[in-house]
Amino acid sequence: MSLYKTFTLHAGSTFCETLDLIDNNGTPVNFSNYEIKARMAESGYSEDFIIINTEVINYLQGKIQISLSASETSLLSPGRYLFEIVIIDQYSVVTNLIHGIIDVIPGIGLQTSTYV
Repeated sequence: MSLYKTFTLHAGSTFCETLDLIDNNGTPVNFSNYEIKARMAESGYSEDFIIINTEVINYLQGKIQISLSASETSLLSPGRYLFEIVIIDQYSVVTNLIHGIIDVIPGIGLQTSTYV
């Protein structure tokens, strides 16, 4: 089960997405015995990558959240990045859950609190 997704983020702004992961049979993916990791890079050949923060919202219902802080996205150059989200079992077997593209749009870093 590997899904393809695309996201857009604005450099200098917080990026946060909640994902509900469902297997091919329509059953939520159970993360109870897995470690989850996500990363992005400018190309599939790049040795440098950016760690995407991951948090499991609900282990049994397959709900996860990926995020980057405003300070983290402010370091990104505008462009198209590849990303992947994987799970790793107790035997170190890596399974790709989601892969795709993150488009980074130039931003001026204005936070919501700036307008309050």
